[in-house]
Amino acid sequence: ELDRDGVHGDEKEVSAIRHRRCEAIFKMLNDLLSIEGKGRAEARQAVTSKLKDFTRIDGNRTAHLIGTIQSSTGDGDGLGGQVQNRAEDLENKLLTENYIEAICQIDPDAVLSYLQRNEGNYRLDAVLQVIMNFAAEGTFTCDDAAVYLLERLGDIGGGLDIILRVVRTGLALLLAKL
Repeated sequence: ELDRDGVHGDEKEVSAIRHRRCEAIFKMLNDLLSIEGKGRAEARQAVTSKLKDFTRIDGNRTAHLIGTIQSSTGDGDGLGGQVQNRAEDLENKLLTENYIEAICQIDPDAVLSYLQRNEGNYRLDAVLQVIMNFAAEGTFTCDDAAVYLLERLGDIGGGLDIILRVVRTGLALLLAKL
């Protein structure tokens, strides 16, 4: 039976169940990340190893998890602390890069805005390589994100080549319709 919005009651019930499960999953993940002591590193590793899966469930909440992981890195003291902070900084960048890779697969149109909002939280060359690999496979394209990264790396010519390719492709499609 349809309700006033034209939605079946069963569909609403399934949607409500999915929403409750999603809430439970991310509550459990946040609880897991709040573990103190000996199991903290294992908990972080377990969560970060499945980020792509979590992104498929809810990209926004996964982004929040990444923020939680990044903000939970401890401050070290002295030289040992500096080494630890550098290692954690690299770990956070790798985490962000994995998330960007997942966004590329799920919502390529959202990649550029994510890159712009998270400037400095990823390695430009590593993210560009991920984007270019998917483009080479023909899986998807994030041309705007690739142009942005190339410009940030100082390769204006590379960015212009991509723009020209996109324009040529669009023009060829337009001419084919005539």
